[in-house]
This record gives sequence, C-alpha cells and structure tokens, in this order.
Amino acid sequence: MYAEAFVRLSSAWLLIRLVPFSAWRGLMGQPGPLPQSNAARDQDKAIASEIASLHFVVHRVFGTRFTCLMLALSARGMLKVRGIPSELVLGVKRKPDNSQTDKLGAHAWVRSGPIEIIGQEGSEDFTPVAVFGAY
Repeated sequence: MYAEAFVRLSSAWLLIRLVPFSAWRGLMGQPGPLPQSNAARDQDKAIASEIASLHFVVHRVFGTRFTCLMLALSARGMLKVRGIPSELVLGVKRKPDNSQTDKLGAHAWVRSGPIEIIGQEGSEDFTPVAVFGAY
C-alpha cells in the first residue's frame, strides 16, 4: 500500500503542478455532500486509518513536498478503490497580515462519515466553502 500511496501522491503532484485545473477538476468528485451516515463500519475505519497513516509516512519521507490538496486527492483515490465513501472538503480562512490587507488561506481535507482521514489538523479553523462527495 505504500507503493500505491507514493504513486498516487506523485500523480497528484504532477497533475496539480502541470495540468490546468479545468482538465482535472472532475477528480474531486460531484459537488455536494454525501447522504449523512454516521454508521461507519469497523472495517472501513481500520482501512481509513491505515490510508491516513500511509500518507503521513510518505509525506514525511519526501520532506513534506505535498500540499493538502495533493494528499486529499490521493487518499480519495485509495478510498474509492476500496469502496469507502468519502467527502473532499475545501475551506478558507482569513490570515491576518501586518499590512492593512488580509490574506486568505485555503485547506483541503477528507472525511468519511464521522471519520476525519486527511487534513483534519487545523481544519476547524477553516470555513468550508465546497464539499465534493464520492463513493
């Protein structure tokens, strides 16, 4: 599974860096949340936890070269192959600046029902602006 995570992360890096957004935006899923289901199976929880751990390790081994969106797209792909429903959430927040203008920060994270999979650290500071559901 480490090899799969590495290949998916590398593909996401190339996609985001080299290909226009309009060509790959469909990979994020369908706009709109999934039907709410808090009944995550124990097997799904274990797989989701393993996928999160794999991404954390690969991300650290390669010097944190991957962005939250790259991690989210990669994790979504691995979840989809295993038949686990998930949502990719995009959020923003204002980052105070020393000048008179404010800057926006953006973050992407993935959740599967009640389980936060990728990017949950700091996501509570962001206001969700788009949710993409996928199975």
